[in-house]
Amino acid sequence: MRTHFARNYGPVSSNTPPDLAVVVLPAGSTTGLTPYTLPPLNYLDQLAAKGGLRGALFANVGYGVSTVLTGRPGFGYDGNRNTSFSPFQALRGNLLILNMQTAATGEGGDCFGDSGSPKFLGSDRRIVVGVVSWGDATCRATSVNYRVDTEAARAFLGQFVALP
Repeated sequence: MRTHFARNYGPVSSNTPPDLAVVVLPAGSTTGLTPYTLPPLNYLDQLAAKGGLRGALFANVGYGVSTVLTGRPGFGYDGNRNTSFSPFQALRGNLLILNMQTAATGEGGDCFGDSGSPKFLGSDRRIVVGVVSWGDATCRATSVNYRVDTEAARAFLGQFVALP
């Protein structure tokens, strides 16, 4: 049984943020699991052009740090998969920016330890639209996510998976 790991990582910027990895698992190791799907090329751009991202919430899934509104992030890992929602803020090139200012939005966010976790549009958790890349130091302002619907992401991912 052998696992293969491939990464495409480097300095993150809005133009060329290579921040993806693929783990290739042995044949048969995912029997009984339903895989996520990837969006078509420029999916988020097409939605934005039609006003479809205005007011949209994105589902955050991860195992990262919990925070309180008045304190610093804590790094206790409890093994639980946590979920929350963050409102759409902007698309900047290959990046999806989400607002995670809980005091202003009443919603949640992600934090340290969530890097690489999937982002889903709304409550539909079948199509991964991005992965967590980074955010602000106290996990209270913005979440910056690498989009998987861009040409750059698809060039890397297409080496390992079938693209829609």
